[in-house]
Amino acid sequence: MTAERHPDAGELNVKEIAAPARDYLIMSGKHTRKGDRWITFWRAGDCGYAHRMDWCGRYGEAQVAGHASYYDNRCSTFAIPAGFVLARAIEGWDESGTAWRVPNTQNMWRKMVRAAAEARRRRAALAPTHSGGEGM
Repeated sequence: MTAERHPDAGELNVKEIAAPARDYLIMSGKHTRKGDRWITFWRAGDCGYAHRMDWCGRYGEAQVAGHASYYDNRCSTFAIPAGFVLARAIEGWDESGTAWRVPNTQNMWRKMVRAAAEARRRRAALAPTHSGGEGM
């Protein structure tokens, strides 16, 4: 069975699983294999992995920015804006049932990595700068 959008879903019904603009999903490069059907994301509380969007955890911008080497290390973890991920989810089925998921294709992987890089640049541009020479 191939993954496809539900005919009644219109463009994409993300209202049910909408996330604030500064929330992130953490894509797992370590737990998504080349032959996997769906991209794997972290569950909430840094605890486990899921490919169903309704099981994925949301991570706030301050949390991601404060521990970037953990949540967005560019190798095994990628912090991607939740809205970007959800807009690319499709309805798909597996043994856990029908749910919104992100297909694991080379093109989709590239889009996710680019989105993580753009979010990283945006966070860096918004980060406060510290001037040197304090305490002189």
